[in-house]
Amino acid sequence: MKKWHAAEFESFQPNFNYPEFNKFSSHLQDLIRQMLVVNPTKRITVHDALNHSFFKENGFETIEPEQ
Repeated sequence: MKKWHAAEFESFQPNFNYPEFNKFSSHLQDLIRQMLVVNPTKRITVHDALNHSFFKENGFETIEPEQ
């Protein structure tokens, strides 16, 4: 079994070069990539994820934080 090192996780990029992912739009693939970033300081925030172009293009309204 392969042993993983922290540096390998930092540079992780999901691979969408499989036929199963061809049905996913480029916007959905982008959102998934941003959500899978290992470093939490670089990962997409919940607010930004909910306002991602994937949701906007699929008829969801923009989510604004409550005051």
